[in-house]
Amino acid sequence: MDNDILNMTFVPWDRQFIISFGAAQGALIFHPREVETRTELAYSVIETLMVAVVYGALFANLHSVVKLMISKEEFKAAKLAALKAKRMKEFMIKQQFPPELQEKIMSHQHFYFLKHHGVDENRLLLDLPGVLQQSILDSLYLEMI
Repeated sequence: MDNDILNMTFVPWDRQFIISFGAAQGALIFHPREVETRTELAYSVIETLMVAVVYGALFANLHSVVKLMISKEEFKAAKLAALKAKRMKEFMIKQQFPPELQEKIMSHQHFYFLKHHGVDENRLLLDLPGVLQQSILDSLYLEMI
């Protein structure tokens, strides 16, 4: 089978694909069966492709589940931020803020959300006792002073 390639003679596309794919799979982790005929090699290639598709689907599903678990909290934070931005916009329109000021406020809100990943430090600290709040703030900002 490989003599055609070594002799530089014309090799049909399908045969070249099967030979190349089989060699590539052999170079990777997959160790295809020893095959004698072109039909066996084609079957081995198809079998390897099917296994790759099944494993790919399995890992894609696992990735989706893990990503969903992680992003659920981020989604809630983004939804809360969008609701807050909507209410802020409605308030500014109702109070007739100038459009330039509205834009600056909304830009700041967006920047704050991106910077803090949706976590409001002030709200987190409100529920804690004063001594604990002071300890947290000292650990975060004392070196800056």
